[in-house]
Amino acid sequence: MTLPRTNTTQRLDSGVAPVNLTAIANNANDSIKVEEQEVRVTYPAAANDFRITTAVVPAGSKWHAGAHWHEGYDEIMKVVKGRAKVRLGNEYRIVTPEDGEVVIPKFVVHDVMRADFDSEVGEGDEGELWLEERSDPVDGSKELLFRNIFSIMEDKTLYGWKFPLQLLLTMAYSDGYLVIIPGPARWYVTHALWACVKFVALAAGLKPFYAEYTPARLQAVAEKLQDAEKKKLA
Repeated sequence: MTLPRTNTTQRLDSGVAPVNLTAIANNANDSIKVEEQEVRVTYPAAANDFRITTAVVPAGSKWHAGAHWHEGYDEIMKVVKGRAKVRLGNEYRIVTPEDGEVVIPKFVVHDVMRADFDSEVGEGDEGELWLEERSDPVDGSKELLFRNIFSIMEDKTLYGWKFPLQLLLTMAYSDGYLVIIPGPARWYVTHALWACVKFVALAAGLKPFYAEYTPARLQAVAEKLQDAEKKKLA
């Protein structure tokens, strides 16, 4: 008997702790130990024209997004509260609310975490880190990614050994490219891995997005991304 997926289409936020996707990409096997990390993501809402995602990272959290890049849109990030350590290319900088928006162009490798990420317990910043981010253009794909990724994590037991594969498949369809190895070969390695992930995951009966996780207003976005992949294979 197959258990039903949790319907999360009406959720306002993630409600669960995400995992380190880079770790999953580097250790995609049955016995992987998924490290849960603390962050809560509030999805875009009508109040901000479904444009802005907010992430709240509590004091002491070792969460970080994982080094990655996008090829279809620029990313705009803003620290609303606290201090963030942001990677842009091969450089790191501390970003505060006074710095305003940080524009991350397409193809630029980036990551984000608390400014005290490397601090010992009890030596870091007090209080939460609040981040706002949006894509340019805003096409719904980032929210689609977040909603499906967090929902898959909540339904982890349903996917069994396919769980890491499912996470990577969803990311591969959502213009998210993880840095698997550093250096000039990273583009080729990640694209090769994504091609393998898509082939194996789809053959295993997985889908990049699920109706139970995707609000009606994002269904067309999901279909568009899947159609684009089909055209690449045609």
